[in-house]
Amino acid sequence: MKYILSFLFFINIFYGFGQNQHVIDSMYYLSIIEKADIEKDSSSQLKKFEEALNFANKKKYERGIFQASKKIGEWKKSKYNSDSAIGALKNGLRLVGSSSQYIANFNGLIGTEFLIKADYDSAQYYYNEQIDFSIKHNINEQLALAYKQIGTMWHQRRQFDDSFKYYTKCDSVLSKDEKLKVSALRAQVYNYLGYCMRLTKGYDKAIEYYIKARDLHKKLQNELGVQEANIAIAQAYISFKEYDKALELLNQSIEYHKNNNTKVNAYTYGIVVRAYLYLNLKDYKKSEKDYMLYHKIKSENKDLHGEIKALGYLAYYYSETNQLNEAIKYYTQAIEKTENLKEPGNQIALIEELVQVYKKQKNYEAIVTYYDKIAILEKEIQTAKIAEETRKLETKYQSEKKEQQIALLKSEKELTEEKQKSQRNILIGGLGLTTVAGLFLFFLYKNRQKTNTKLKELDKVKSNFFANISHEFRTPLTLITHPIEKILQDESISKNSRDEFTMAKKNSDRLLSLVNQLLDLSKIDAGQLKLRIQKSNPIQIISAISESFNYTAQQKNISYSINTTHLNDQVWFDKDALEKITINLISNALKYTPEKGSVICDASIKDNHLNLEVKNTGKGLTQDEVKHIFQRFYQTCEDNQGTGIGLALVKELVELHKGTIEVKSIPNQLTTFKVILPTDKSSFKEEEFINFLNQEQNTYQFSNEVLNNDDLEFTENNQPILLIVEDNADVKHLLKDTFKDTYNIITASNGEEGISLALKHVPDIIVSDIMMPIKDGVALTEELKNNELTSHIPIILLTAKAGDENKLKGVETGADDYITKPFSSKILIAKVAKLIELRQNLQKRYSQEIILRPKDIAVTDLDEQFMEKVQFVLDEKLVEPSFSVEDFSNTVGMSRMQLHRKLKALTGLSASEFIRSQRLKLAAKLLKTSDINISQVGYSVGFNDHSYFTKCFKETYRCTPTEYVNRK
Repeated sequence: MKYILSFLFFINIFYGFGQNQHVIDSMYYLSIIEKADIEKDSSSQLKKFEEALNFANKKKYERGIFQASKKIGEWKKSKYNSDSAIGALKNGLRLVGSSSQYIANFNGLIGTEFLIKADYDSAQYYYNEQIDFSIKHNINEQLALAYKQIGTMWHQRRQFDDSFKYYTKCDSVLSKDEKLKVSALRAQVYNYLGYCMRLTKGYDKAIEYYIKARDLHKKLQNELGVQEANIAIAQAYISFKEYDKALELLNQSIEYHKNNNTKVNAYTYGIVVRAYLYLNLKDYKKSEKDYMLYHKIKSENKDLHGEIKALGYLAYYYSETNQLNEAIKYYTQAIEKTENLKEPGNQIALIEELVQVYKKQKNYEAIVTYYDKIAILEKEIQTAKIAEETRKLETKYQSEKKEQQIALLKSEKELTEEKQKSQRNILIGGLGLTTVAGLFLFFLYKNRQKTNTKLKELDKVKSNFFANISHEFRTPLTLITHPIEKILQDESISKNSRDEFTMAKKNSDRLLSLVNQLLDLSKIDAGQLKLRIQKSNPIQIISAISESFNYTAQQKNISYSINTTHLNDQVWFDKDALEKITINLISNALKYTPEKGSVICDASIKDNHLNLEVKNTGKGLTQDEVKHIFQRFYQTCEDNQGTGIGLALVKELVELHKGTIEVKSIPNQLTTFKVILPTDKSSFKEEEFINFLNQEQNTYQFSNEVLNNDDLEFTENNQPILLIVEDNADVKHLLKDTFKDTYNIITASNGEEGISLALKHVPDIIVSDIMMPIKDGVALTEELKNNELTSHIPIILLTAKAGDENKLKGVETGADDYITKPFSSKILIAKVAKLIELRQNLQKRYSQEIILRPKDIAVTDLDEQFMEKVQFVLDEKLVEPSFSVEDFSNTVGMSRMQLHRKLKALTGLSASEFIRSQRLKLAAKLLKTSDINISQVGYSVGFNDHSYFTKCFKETYRCTPTEYVNRK
C-alpha cells in the first residue's frame, strides 16, 4: 500500500508540473502578442507576431497559432493586400492539426477574405470546408457563421432568395443550441433577414424580423442594439409610408445616441434616415437641417469617406428640391475629395449623379465633359485591373506550381521507398523458410495496399493541381479578353495590329474553353454541377449546332451529313449539357477524320429517349484505346494534338444526365460514339428542373413556317429594327428568338432577299450569315455599304469560316463586326447592343451642334456625301416656308419612309423634325452673328408664323429669341 501511495504522489507531481508548464507557455505567448500590439515600428511588430507564431507552433499551442496567424494576416492586409492576408491564414491552416477545432475558424476567415475581393467561387469553397468540418465535429457556432457569410455573399450578388435561404439556415442552427439561442449573432441574423425582406418589398415580414432582433437585444441588455433595430424598423415604416411611426422611433434612437455618446456612425445613421423621412414629408427645412448636421459631424471627426457621403446626400437633397446650382456645388466638392482617395469607382458614381443634374439644366457641354471624364476613369480602372490580374496570375501560378511539384516529388519518393521495401521483403522471403513465406505474403499484401493508396493520392494531387490552376486562370483570362475585344472594335487600328490582336483573342478563347471544361470536370467531382432540366426541342438544337461545322468539313474535304427525325418533339433535357456533348463529339470526329473521309450525325427521339450517334471514318481505335478513351488526359498517341479533356467531360455529362455512352470502332474503317439520354419528366428529381412560370411558353419554339415580311407592321414601341439574313431555318429561328423581346425583327433567307428588305425597311442593324445561296453575306455587305440609302447600317457577319483571311475579307467590304460559329448568344447580343449604342452617340452629337457638320455624324464616305447633299438642299430650300417633307424626299431622291429612316439613323430626328431643327439652328446663328430684327428672323428661316417660331425656339433653347440675343 505504501508503494501505491508513493506512485500516486509522483504521478500528481508530474501532472501538476505539466499543467503549470502549459500555463507558463500560454503566458509567455501572450506577453509576445502584447509587446507586438504596443510596438510602434511596423516591421518590428510583424517580427513579434511571427515570433509568437513560431513559439505557438513549436509548443503545438493551436489557439496561439490561430491568433498569431490572424494578427499576421491583418498586418499584411493593412500594408499590402488581401492576397497577403490569405497567404498568412493558409499557412496557419497548414500548421494546426487535422482535427483541430480551429480548422473551421481558418476556413471561415479565408472565405471572408475572398468574399471581400468578390471572388465568389473561392469564398464558396472555403465556406463549404467550414460547414463540412463544423458538422463533422458538432461546432454549431462555426456552422452558423458559415451559413451567415454565404447569405451575405448572395446578398452582395443581389440574389436575395438565396441570401434569405442561408440566413434562415443560420437561424435554424442557432435556435437549436441553448448557448446560442439568445446571442448577438442571432440578433444580427434577424436583422439581415429583415433587410432581405425589405429589399424584396416584404415590409410586414421585415418589421417582424426587426422586432425579433430588438427583443433579443433587450434580453442581452444591449441598448445600442435595441436602438439600431429601431432605426431598421423605422426604415421599413418609411417604405410603408407610415411616417409618424417611423419618426417616433428615429427621434427616440437619435436622442439615445446623443445622450449616451455612443458610436458616431450609429448616431449619424439615424440622422440621415430622418433627413430622408423629412424629405418625403416635404418638410424641407428639417430635412436640410439634418443633412447639414450629418455633414458637420463627419467633417469634425475627420472622416473623409463619411464627409464624401454627406456631400452626396446634400447634393441629392438639392437636386430633389430643384436647387440645381447647389446640387452641382456639393457634387463637385464630393468628386474633388474622392480624387484625393484615388477611388475611381466612387468618383464615377458621383459624376453620373452630377450628369443627371446637368441633364435637368440641359447643359450639354458639361454633360459631354463629364462623360469624357468617366471614360478616362473607366480606362484607368480597366488598366489597373489588367495589371493586377496579370501580376496575380503570375504569382499564383508560380506558387501553385512549386507547391504541386513538391507534393508530386514527395509522393513519388514515398512510392520509390515502398517499392524498395517490397523488393527487400521479396528477397528476404525467397531466402527464408516456408514459415517465413507466409509472413512475406502478408507484408507484400500490406505494401501493395499502401502503394495503391499512394497512387490514389498522387492521382488526387494531379487532379487538384489542374482544378486549382483552371480556377485561377479563368478570371484573369476573362479580364484579358475583354480589352482585346474593345480594341478590335476600334476601326482606326492598323492591319498588323488587328491581325495580332485577333490571334491573341483566338488563343485566349481556346484557352478559356479548355479552362471551362476543366472547371466543369472539377465541379462534377465536387458534386457542384447540377442539371437544369427544361422542356424544349433537342433535335432542332442538335441540327443548329451541327450546321455550324459545315465549313470545317468542307475545308478538310470531308463528306458531312446530318440525319434528324422528330423535328418538332418537345421533351425534357438539360440544354447546356446537350450542347457541350454535341459540340465535343462532332469536333472530335472532324479532328480525326482524314481528307475525303466522312462524318455522319444521326439524332432521333424514341421511347422517351434521345439517341445521338456520331460516326466517322479513319484510323479508328484499338481495343486498348477504346477501354481508356474516356479517361481524363488520355491521348491515343504521341502526335495527338488533343488535350484528353473533351471526351472525359462528355462521359461525365452523359452520366450526370442519367444516360449512357458507348464507343465502337473497326480499325481503319468506322468509329461510332452513341449517346442515349432519358427525356421523360419522371427520370429527373424535382430540384433538377428550372422553375419557370409557364414553362411550356418559354422554351424555344422551332418550326418550318416561312415569315411573310410583306405583311410586316411594327408597333409604336420605339424598338430598333433588326434584319436577320440566314439560309438555315434552325439558326434563323434561334436568332429571332434571341432578339424578339428587344428588337422588331425582319428575316430573309438569302443575300438577295436581304438586300431587297434592307432597301425597303432601312433597318437599324443587320445580322447576316456569309455562306448563303444566290448572294452571300460578303456580296450583301458590299452592295448595302455602297448604297447611299443603306451605307450607315451596321452589319455583323456570321460564318463557320474561322480564318483571319475570311475575317479580313468581311471587314474590307465594310462589315462592322464578325462572329465565328458556333457563337455565344450573350456575345452576339452584346455586340448588337454596342453597335446600336455607337449610332445613338452620333445622334446625340448632332443634337449638340449649332451648325450641321457632315463629317461629325457620318459613319461612311457615302453618309458624308448624303449629308452634304442634304446640306445643299437645305441651303437652297430651307428659307422657303412652303418647303415640305414631300419636297425634301423628292429632291434627295428617296421615298418619305426611306428618308425618315436614314435621317433617324444618323441624327435621331424624323424628316419634319430635322427641317425644323435646321431652321432653328440657322435662326440661332443669325441671332448671334447678324443685326436682323428679331421679328424678321423667323420669317427669314422659313417660319411663316412668328408666335409659332417663338414657341419652337423656346422649346429647343429654353429661352425666347430676345433672351437669347441678350445672352450674347
